[in-house]
Amino acid sequence: MTAAAMTVHILGVRHHSPACARLVHHVITTVRPATVLVEGPLDFNPRLPELLLPHTLPVALFTWAPDRRSSWLPLSDSSPELVALRAAQEVGAEARLCDLPAWHPAFEGRSRLDEDGGDALSRAWVDTLRERWQLDDEDALWDHLFELPLTYDALRARLEAWFLRLRDGRPAGPRDAPRELAMAQALAWAAPRGDVVLVCGGWHAPALEGWRDLPPVFPTVQTPPDAGAWIVPFSDQRLDSFAGYAAGMPMSGWQARAWAEGPDAVGEAALAHVVGWLRERGHPVSTADQIALHTTADALRRLRGHAALARVDVLDAITSVLVRDALPAPAPWTRRGPLPADTHPVLVEVARALAGERLGRLAPETPRPPLLHDVARLLDAHGLAPGALPRTLALRGEDPRAVVLHRLRVLGAPGFELRRRPTPVEPDERWQLSQHPDLDARLIEASGWGGTLEEAAQALLVDRLQRAQGDMAAVAAALDDAVRAQLSVQLALGALAATVAQERSLAALGAGLRAVHDLQREFAQRRGSRRGEGVREAVDAALRAAFDRGLWLVEGRTGPAAPADAGEIAAVRALRDVARAAPSPHADAVMGRVAWAPEAPPALRGAALGWAWSLGRDVAGDAAALATALPPTRLGDWLAGLLALARGAAAASGPLVAAVDRVTATLPPDELLIALPSLRLAFSWLSPEERYAVALAAAALHGRGEGAAVALLRPGADPLTVARGAALDAAVEAVAQRWGLA
Repeated sequence: MTAAAMTVHILGVRHHSPACARLVHHVITTVRPATVLVEGPLDFNPRLPELLLPHTLPVALFTWAPDRRSSWLPLSDSSPELVALRAAQEVGAEARLCDLPAWHPAFEGRSRLDEDGGDALSRAWVDTLRERWQLDDEDALWDHLFELPLTYDALRARLEAWFLRLRDGRPAGPRDAPRELAMAQALAWAAPRGDVVLVCGGWHAPALEGWRDLPPVFPTVQTPPDAGAWIVPFSDQRLDSFAGYAAGMPMSGWQARAWAEGPDAVGEAALAHVVGWLRERGHPVSTADQIALHTTADALRRLRGHAALARVDVLDAITSVLVRDALPAPAPWTRRGPLPADTHPVLVEVARALAGERLGRLAPETPRPPLLHDVARLLDAHGLAPGALPRTLALRGEDPRAVVLHRLRVLGAPGFELRRRPTPVEPDERWQLSQHPDLDARLIEASGWGGTLEEAAQALLVDRLQRAQGDMAAVAAALDDAVRAQLSVQLALGALAATVAQERSLAALGAGLRAVHDLQREFAQRRGSRRGEGVREAVDAALRAAFDRGLWLVEGRTGPAAPADAGEIAAVRALRDVARAAPSPHADAVMGRVAWAPEAPPALRGAALGWAWSLGRDVAGDAAALATALPPTRLGDWLAGLLALARGAAAASGPLVAAVDRVTATLPPDELLIALPSLRLAFSWLSPEERYAVALAAAALHGRGEGAAVALLRPGADPLTVARGAALDAAVEAVAQRWGLA
């Protein structure tokens, strides 16, 4: 075939669109080209037959890079890319992927291969069209223009006009330019061989006409030695744009029906499915309701000029007929992202009904990375393979099965949940094992870290430590996982020591100190155990260093007007817990100085006094004296620190309750309004019994009994509202006095 006789068909599509998929199949089976080019990682071309194995869809092509960048190319029945590959096989055409791989610099910062499209200018144009037709979102606009019944010629013309206007002649940026060059290069290679059909994201299509100026050489890339690509199971839930998938279509279940039933019949099929779904789950949908649903949906269809029921017609009819009260939040399909917490229960079920329930499953002959085989071997050898029903295991830390489970936990493998850690009373770990549809996908994703469970877990821990630099709690958690999974701990120990020495935030150091202290206590429970041998001394040293640095940070904090910081209060509690196990006169002296330091934050002063009280020292008199000496508006912050460490002793202290009562009773309304939020926060530390004891003591100070105490605990109005009212009354009284109207 001569170059003059050949034709090039560039089909710009929206990923996972049933209408685009039908058009792609029609063009390929009509043109019967010599070559079909598809947007997808070209380094997978030698293994392209793997995508055409009899998988249960959806699946995804997962690729990763040496520096651990990864991306996904999800594929379902209505994905134009997969439809193109199948149609090429049907007509005997050569099929090739022609996009750059995930590890190419063009994909820096991306999480999926098919996140194409648009900038602020193109989005503004789309919003103009959406507002013209009074549609809630871009997905409804897309359905209105493309997913309803159209002839193939009309659909193709609309798509070309849409993407041409969306791109509007704008040049490709640094991300898209090399990708579009690769696609155009593939066109230049294929054109001399005969008719060509190229299927790509519509954003790219208008930019590929320059292929005629390129030499007829297929693009190539030098694959790094440890880059990889595998086919993994996927699910309707992960395909759904409502779940946050940027290139997805809304309601994957609807899209699957649209592909199977066609645009003329999908609305009726979806309505019947929703009615059955709601009835199965106990939502009453009468025959009259069902008739009203169909009548309303058809009326909306005719009002909007739709040739068949559109998704928005069906959803609006369901909302109108089945939701009989006011909506607490907008309907979930008017926006992307997870369902809001206050979504109406009926609409939650409708969204679930149309989200789809398919779980992908790979064909048995699909190649799998070595990690999956190693995990399967270990699960079988140790009797850990999840069964049809969840089961619970109680294991000691030395049990080899616990080591396997901890390594799987490091990988984030779903279905292996640590439900309870060991305690002095319960020395067993408790695990729950259950089948999970995403297990294979997660293990294939993790296979980029190593070919065996031990290698992959170790590499992931190293990566965690590199990303956790400066986060003492994260480093301690990684060390804990390394010990439990019997992995190398030297890097974690070094990172822990370095992080302690450099930590400048008291709150962050407190969180890390708590984690290290928990780790030390667990080692103490396992004395004589081989697990953790050689680590205990390093953890003890890190704990001592963190304790000393924490004291230094506490004494160095200043800010007499600083509000209570929950993280800093928690840090003092963590320091106190360490001191309980190993008393420190130096720490007691530091806290004694901080408690009476006027330049220290009030919350830390209160926590420092609570330190002494919680360790058995009688400081009730000091507490009462400080309560009356502090600036009244800072009393709540001081109490927050005090009650966080010594709530029992403080709540039972009559002198302290009397001092707080005197201060608050004499506060002017405007100052009380300032102090009240922090006072409420402080008393939130108390248990119900302790609050009752304080209320009894406060009522007794005013000659009142138990009834008054109960009333204090259950005020008829919000205290802040009462305080604001008192402040307003005082302001009105001042104005009246000024003008002689009192």
